[in-house]
Amino acid sequence: LYYISVLPQFLSNDGMEIKLQITIISLIVVTVILCWFIFCVYIFSYIKLLFSNTKIKAIFDYCVGLILIGLSFNLLLSKSS
Repeated sequence: LYYISVLPQFLSNDGMEIKLQITIISLIVVTVILCWFIFCVYIFSYIKLLFSNTKIKAIFDYCVGLILIGLSFNLLLSKSS
C-alpha cells in the first residue's frame, strides 16, 4: 500500500532513472522500518525485565485495577441516552 500511495510522490522524471529512484527510496524505507523494529525490541525487552520484579508488577496491577473500577463506576453512573 505504501508503494502505491506514497512512493510516487517522491519520484521525478528529470534526473535519475525511475528504477534507481525506487530502489534508493525502498532501501531507505526498509532501513527506517528495521531501525524502528530494533528499537521496539529493546523497549519491550526492558519492559519485560521491569515486570519480572514482583513489586513493580503488583503496583501496576493495583493501578490498572483502580482505573478499571473507576471506569466501571463512570459507566454505572452515566445516563443512557
